[in-house]
Amino acid sequence: MGDQPQDGPPGRPVVWVISGQRWPRAYMRGELLEAGYEAEGMEEIPPPGAAGVGDARAAPAVVIVDLFGLPARSADLRRLARTGAPLLLLGGAMDLDRTAAHAVQPAAVLRRPFTIREVVDAVRRLCPPGPPA
Repeated sequence: MGDQPQDGPPGRPVVWVISGQRWPRAYMRGELLEAGYEAEGMEEIPPPGAAGVGDARAAPAVVIVDLFGLPARSADLRRLARTGAPLLLLGGAMDLDRTAAHAVQPAAVLRRPFTIREVVDAVRRLCPPGPPA
């Protein structure tokens, strides 16, 4: 369903990177891994029951959702919010103005255009990184 997590040192916070765009998702994962996070990429929002509870997927410390081209529904975003992890929403003006984006109170929002460095910095503000790789 997405990119598998990299094996890393224990104690690294898990960050879910949810984006329908393969290369931006891979680039974000790589930068987060370098910054001391355990980054797991996903092409879509996990189905009910897979949001870090009762499955093999580690509970996230931060959830990044890139709304661009992602068929996110309000219920999907509310389910992610129930993981207890801060949500970082990414998107353009139209993506962020959709009804689904207003279903939750994200911890942070980055509006396009933004850099991957700004994404990593936002994650750092929400959760400090783990031990250096």
